[in-house]
This record gives sequence, structure tokens and C-alpha cells, in this order.
Amino acid sequence: MLLERIYEWARSQPNKTAVVLEDAAINYASFSRAIDAARRFLKPHALPAGRTAIVYVNSPLDAWILLLALRSLGLNTICINTIEEAEELKLRNVAFVVVTQSELSSHKLEAKILAGINVLTVPRAIYANIHSGELPLIESNVIPFGGHIIYTSGTTGGVKKLLLDGTHEDRRNASWARTVSYNTGTISFSAAGLSRGTGAKSAPAVWHVGGCVVYDWRPDHLKNMFRHGVNSSMLTAPILKNLVKSRDASGPMHHDCELLIGAGFLAVELAEKAISRVTKRLGVTYGASEIGTPALLSRFTATHDMHWLIPGDGRTIQIVDERGNECLEGELRIPLTDIDCTSYLDDPEASAKVFRDGFFYPGDMAVRRADGRIRILGRVDDVVNVEGRKFPVAPIEHEIQQLLGVDEVCLFSGLNAAGKEELAVAIQSSRQLSRSEVEVVTRRCAPFETVRVTVFNEFPRTETAARKTRRSVLRKLVFGETPPST
Repeated sequence: MLLERIYEWARSQPNKTAVVLEDAAINYASFSRAIDAARRFLKPHALPAGRTAIVYVNSPLDAWILLLALRSLGLNTICINTIEEAEELKLRNVAFVVVTQSELSSHKLEAKILAGINVLTVPRAIYANIHSGELPLIESNVIPFGGHIIYTSGTTGGVKKLLLDGTHEDRRNASWARTVSYNTGTISFSAAGLSRGTGAKSAPAVWHVGGCVVYDWRPDHLKNMFRHGVNSSMLTAPILKNLVKSRDASGPMHHDCELLIGAGFLAVELAEKAISRVTKRLGVTYGASEIGTPALLSRFTATHDMHWLIPGDGRTIQIVDERGNECLEGELRIPLTDIDCTSYLDDPEASAKVFRDGFFYPGDMAVRRADGRIRILGRVDDVVNVEGRKFPVAPIEHEIQQLLGVDEVCLFSGLNAAGKEELAVAIQSSRQLSRSEVEVVTRRCAPFETVRVTVFNEFPRTETAARKTRRSVLRKLVFGETPPST
């Protein structure tokens, strides 16, 4: 299990930095002692394996220490940012809420909202001696290593919970490390929370191979991103855009850091800016919270080829037609392995829609070219219907985005107020479009007779680090409460 790996690294490389939190470093020896101190404090409170402990802690370092300690005692864990999140998740079989003494004052009133659930406060004093003394021993643990619960952003429906089981923790971490090329020299900057897929899976994979994870969630964190020799990071396109903007022109133009961009499409223009201003080592990943590792990956040197990806770590990726037969263009499906999730917690109806017959159906259209590389075309439901013919929107959106040099484009087909079929083109841009640019969009969107272009300063987005566009909300704005169009 991961705890054993950390203890092993503490013995073989005790002074190697394991975590950097806002410029404060902790080595593997101290990291292991901190986890062991938390284990010893929590052990008398531990309940039968399989129950859930809610970790209500802001510091990612404190959270990881508590998560690993609790899981080693057989409990499943989940991180939350607010009590409202816990209520929305409708968690079952909760043993207690864990907070630290230093954060108790800010959580005290909110913690009372979870009626009937004990609040366990972890005193800061238990960590007084973590920088010296004997290293903890690896125990022969008869208690199964607990799992960790993550939850999705809810961009395609309600929030859904997933359990990353502890049984295959080492295999999942090893596969993730191979996919994104983590090793002992990895210094990974983490921008994702511990309750989300990337945030919950990336850091354990780094520690599995003896690397270092850097956290900095301060307002100016992107300006300081490379301060500690960061050479790897998994980001979203909105964060990459802010990173490009944050670069000081007087500083170094490039960093020896690989940036892998996921959780949506990466615009060619943004990729080119990142290559010229930040790093030449850029890549694109395609994954899902439901899958143990990124399913597809593209490391590229030319942006014209960047959206064609290959399976990660030998995964099998299939494209099928409506009958389930493999084809070159159709719906993407992923054969499940033992490191993947096979259902949502407490939601059999949602599970039945995407977990079927040993496959996960993420709901995306894809095409495979002759060399085996795969391109994601967009959501199965994100199609425009032209006289009964359905077209995936992603390629059209990308082309318009590149032609105009705007932030993002979303296409929707539907009936306007007059009851006439039209194509609505929503554009996120800080500027209005010229008449000639609108004509460019109209020509690209043939054979639709009616094309309406609407410009937004900002699309509605999720509140998560990924900041995904909420397409369902945007569609309502376009067709229901439509702002003045260009």
C-alpha cells in the first residue's frame, strides 16, 4: 500500500523532499513520522473497517497525513471543503468528521450542522517530534487498506461519488506513474484538490516512485510555480491560460517542465503561447474520474497534430457504432481493469448508464486514424442536427476558435423564439466581434440557414479547479435568457 512505499522511501532516502507546501518543505523521514503520529492518535478512535471518515482540512499536507493514517486503519476517506458539499453528497455510514486543532475555530460552527456525527479534533502537538527520532516500522497490516472517495464536478448531471479502492492502490499508482513518466526525480506541481480525480491520483503516484509534490494555493501561486524546481504538472486549459499570463517577460522564457493538459480541449493558440512563453514540453491527456489512469495521451512538438492521442500504459481503447461493433468513428468506450471504478456509490441508475458489460462509456465521440491515434470529437450529446444528420460539435468549435482567436466556442442547435431551427454559436471573448468575423462564423456553419452568434465575457463554469464549462447552463442562457447577440 502507499503508506508502506512512503515508509520505504523514508528509510532509503530520508532527507529527500516529499512535499513542499507554500515554500515549506518536509522530507520523507518527517512525512513518515507525521503519518505514524496521526495513526497512533487515531487508532483508539478507529471503528470497524469500511466506514467513512470525512477529512475537513484546508491544508493539503495535513489532509494527506490524515487520509493515509485513516486509510491504514481500514477506514474509507473523503475530503470536503464545506459542510454543504457533505450534505449534497449524501454520504452514508460516516464514522466521524476529522479536523485539525489549528482549523477548528473556522469550522466549529459548520461542524455542528452534521447532526449526530462526532467531530474528532487532531491536536497540533502530536507532530512535535516528527523531525527527529526513529523511523516508523512497516507493520504487517491485517486490516485492508481503506479506499478514498472522490466526486465528479457534475457537468453532465448531478454530483457523483466514486470509491478508489485500496486493494489495487499500488497498481493504480504504478500505472499512473508510467503513463505520465513520473520517477524519483519528479517534482510535481499540484493544482487540483484531493477530492477530485487528478488531485487524488497524481500525488500518490509521485510518492509511489519517491518523487516530490509541490502545493501552493495562494492567490499568486502561478507566479511561484517553478520556484522549487518543478518539472511536471497536470493542469487544465483555464489554469494554463492564467499561467501564460503570469509569466514575467523579464524572467526565463522556458522551464524544463512537462505540462500535461486535461479536463477539456486545448486551443492551438493557447498551446503555441505556452510553448513560446513557458515550456516546450507540452502534452494533452484524456481521462475521467472513473478511470484509474489517463486513458489517452499526446506529447507533441507540432500543434497541428496535438489532438491525436495514443492509449496510456498499454490501455485498450475502443470506438464502436450503435450496435457495439468496433469502427473507425463512433462512441468511445474503455474496457475496465481492476484499477478502475465499476460503479458510482449509491447511484445504481447513473452507474447502469455508463458502466456496462465490463466497459466504461464516458459519453464521447471519437475517431481513429490509420496509425492508431485517436481524436476526441466531443460529447455524444454535444451534436448539432442538420436536417436529420448529426455532426459532432468539437471540430467546428475548434476551427472557429482558431479562426477568431477567441477563448472558447460552444455550438448548440435548437428552435428560436419564432420556432425556426437555428444554430447558436456562443463565444467567450473579452472583445466584441466585427461584422466580417461574424460572416466567417456564418460561412463555417453552413448548411444551417439561420446562425446566431452570442458573445460572453465568461462562460458559466463549475466551481472546481478544472473550471469546466457548464454547457447545459450555457445552452439555457443562449436559448432562454439570451443576451444581446453580435
